[in-house]
Amino acid sequence: MKRILIISISLVLILTSVFGFAAIDIYKERDKVNYTELAHWGDYSALDNVKVQSYDALNNRIFWQSETSMGKETKTTSKYKFHYKNKYEERPFYHDGIRTDARLILQSGINDDNMENLENIYPKGAGYLRSLWEQVKNGEKKTFYIKLKDVMDFYPFGNASSLPGYSSFEHSLIFRDPKDFSNEYDFIMRFQEEFKIPVLEDETIKYTLSRHEDGSEGGIGIGGDNDNFESFPINSFSSFTENDIFFAFDAHTTKGNLVDLSYLKHGYGIYRMPYTEAEGPDISKLELFIPLDPENVIYHLTNDGKNLFLSYVKDENTYIDVISMEKAEVVQKIKLSDKKLNWIAVEPQDDFVVCDMDFNSPSDEWNSNLNKIGVLSKKEDGYEVEFIVDRFTPEIQKMYMWHSTACYDFDGERLILAGNIRENYLRPDNELYETYDSADFGICVYDKSGPLFAGKYKSSLTTGFAEENDYKYQVHRFYPNLSVKIE
Repeated sequence: MKRILIISISLVLILTSVFGFAAIDIYKERDKVNYTELAHWGDYSALDNVKVQSYDALNNRIFWQSETSMGKETKTTSKYKFHYKNKYEERPFYHDGIRTDARLILQSGINDDNMENLENIYPKGAGYLRSLWEQVKNGEKKTFYIKLKDVMDFYPFGNASSLPGYSSFEHSLIFRDPKDFSNEYDFIMRFQEEFKIPVLEDETIKYTLSRHEDGSEGGIGIGGDNDNFESFPINSFSSFTENDIFFAFDAHTTKGNLVDLSYLKHGYGIYRMPYTEAEGPDISKLELFIPLDPENVIYHLTNDGKNLFLSYVKDENTYIDVISMEKAEVVQKIKLSDKKLNWIAVEPQDDFVVCDMDFNSPSDEWNSNLNKIGVLSKKEDGYEVEFIVDRFTPEIQKMYMWHSTACYDFDGERLILAGNIRENYLRPDNELYETYDSADFGICVYDKSGPLFAGKYKSSLTTGFAEENDYKYQVHRFYPNLSVKIE
């Protein structure tokens, strides 16, 4: 019996070892991440000495770190970690600062449970909205054209703030007891007191309300075919550091007219308030950091830790002002174009600044030749425009490399742009298309002559997932999830 037991144990150990080594052999491919080129345009020599680093994750259990040497043939090395339990790794997160929207109140829930809070915060608007709500029958959808002046006297500058360690959402005031979040409540209400802009007399909104058969709220829709009405969209911009938040808004209506700025307590310009992760923003110390000419149309505000970069249009020309955060003064004015902007993204790096620009008119058919990308290099006495060139060729445009974030490198001649590609997929549960940041990426190379190369690459990690429509287990990218360097 003892002999049989020993033999049995030996067999178990042998089989365990065999299957263990087999498993290791089977799963040795787990460390390997490969990228397959889907399309390219241009000369591969533009990718000399270019490397892309990526960080991918699957379901908070599997993590890959990869580095890919770019060229005609890509070569990727990668590291792999597996956690049998969910692991939420520390990673940078994107915060968009303070965003404002005058119509958040109109998007808040309208029902008996929320009406008391709505009446306490916006007594004029609540009563008017209640009267509309009462006109909608069970199982019915009804559309109203309402004058915003009937709802509010001043734009409420409702805000949704996303900052490290702090967030506030104006519409949440409607759904929660103010006693449960007094700091957030105080910030939102005082913010509205600081920025009072009278509502335009004739601003009209298409407003759709619906009820379910049981009488509960079915949905709220705003806008649609009200382009003929002048409105004030409150295009706002913010940028923050470890100690301060900077905030500005454009003062123009949709028809280019100036709004009434006479009620602003501090005047018009870029505003600053102290901020810490532990305490959040201190609106009691809000101040005018630097005045601005309200005639200028503001498009973007960001910072590099030392300077603010304000993008705007003046007299149909596009500029960037470099503003010292220490001195609170403009230290350099850079003219980017004699054309009027549609939008711009300014991305400061360690020793250069990337400007991604679109000069298309919103009313005209889109023209890819009016999309530009430029780079400013940092010199001893300020920034110098190295080049501004076409963002696309017809071939690059056809590749469809839409990315939500991008990374850059510049060696004095070549500007490299890389970004994860956003994909659409169908959610099986409700048949709605959604987007996710895939592990695939695109890369573009530019110099003063224009685009040199563009390529689109599919990761071996994403093969099969989009086709299966399994949105719960998409390989996704952490933000910022991609970096690129020229060695």
